[in-house]
Amino acid sequence: MASQRSEIPDASGDPDDQGAARGGSRRSRGDRSASRGGDSLGILFIATDLGHGGAETQLVRAAVELARRDHRVAVLSLMRGEWLGTLGASLEAEGIEMRFLGLERAERDPRALWEALRFARGFRPDLICAFLFHATLLASILGPLVGRCPVVASIRDPIFGSRRRLLVAAALHRARIIDTMVTNSELLGRAFREEGLLDADRLEVIRNAVQVRPEALAASHRAEARRVLGMQEGTFTWVAVGNFQPAKDYPNLLEAFTILLERRPEARLRIIGFGEPPPRVRALLAASDDRITLLGPRCDVPDLLAAADALVMSSSSEGLPNVLMEALAEGTPVVSTAVGGVREIVDADSTGFLVPPRSAPPLAEAMERMMSLDPEARLEMGGRGRRAVQERFELSVIGDRWERLFRSLAQPRRRGG
Repeated sequence: MASQRSEIPDASGDPDDQGAARGGSRRSRGDRSASRGGDSLGILFIATDLGHGGAETQLVRAAVELARRDHRVAVLSLMRGEWLGTLGASLEAEGIEMRFLGLERAERDPRALWEALRFARGFRPDLICAFLFHATLLASILGPLVGRCPVVASIRDPIFGSRRRLLVAAALHRARIIDTMVTNSELLGRAFREEGLLDADRLEVIRNAVQVRPEALAASHRAEARRVLGMQEGTFTWVAVGNFQPAKDYPNLLEAFTILLERRPEARLRIIGFGEPPPRVRALLAASDDRITLLGPRCDVPDLLAAADALVMSSSSEGLPNVLMEALAEGTPVVSTAVGGVREIVDADSTGFLVPPRSAPPLAEAMERMMSLDPEARLEMGGRGRRAVQERFELSVIGDRWERLFRSLAQPRRRGG
């Protein structure tokens, strides 16, 4: 049966340290909310929760980068977040105020709307930026009630979670309740423009951001992470990162890995992610003979990516997946299904290998091809990926894009006010 233990410290912590209950807020040292003037913007980010997904990670990265540029930043979350981990710590380290409305999933409570409005009016934002669908609904309500504050919504997959949600968001966009819609992939941007659901003149593409660590720092963590993970000489360790959701298509990955083991029994797989594996995945894990280890959610994902020989992603649907950027930022080559904006990250046969989705044999073949490369060739492949990510997705570059957009929306309101 697949192992579910690891010596690496997990991401858990005292829940009382991870946010307040309904109506509670967290304010770290260096509170910035009353000390700035000049060209500083007041930016209120709204999230459905601050849990464990790619959208939440990108919200936090944007918030932190803008706070470091001396803007007033606050984050409002509808839910508390099942696992704040490093996301909450990153916000606190920059003195960014967090407010959690404490809603449960599918809960409707008018008191939460009142608390959100009171918080927003107290913060006095120049604009509101929402990530995920329910956060977008809340932002669309708050914007007109907080001095007609401009609203930005970030849509990060082809259907915003469902076709119905996409149609609702499109209607809000056409009605100019949402001033600007942002997507994270050129492919998604083209698709939305061609379909005509969104106003193309108010649709922006701002890609996901990644912090590229100095190479020396990544190398210093690699040996220790490999030791702790039991990555022995003579084995090839794959890492997969993603929550147990249907779109991640773990059954496809595990079927491919089963095929791979018949040819390359030295392969090992470490899976990092949140959630309970579904029955089909559990059955495949049980037959893996301890060659697959479930690590759960981690605070040390960059170290684990740096330690791996390669990363594999088997998703059937994606926007612009963070994990591919993060692996390449550590110099780790990748094998991935060619879905969503993956081709905007991975240069096929140069920084990784791409295969069609929902088919285990091609994925197993690409994994075997990666294992067949000599270590120097894989190192060169990872190095090319690292340089490409640094040019396209480095946090400072993407921060410039967010800042320009926010200024373009906030300044006309300031002049008119």
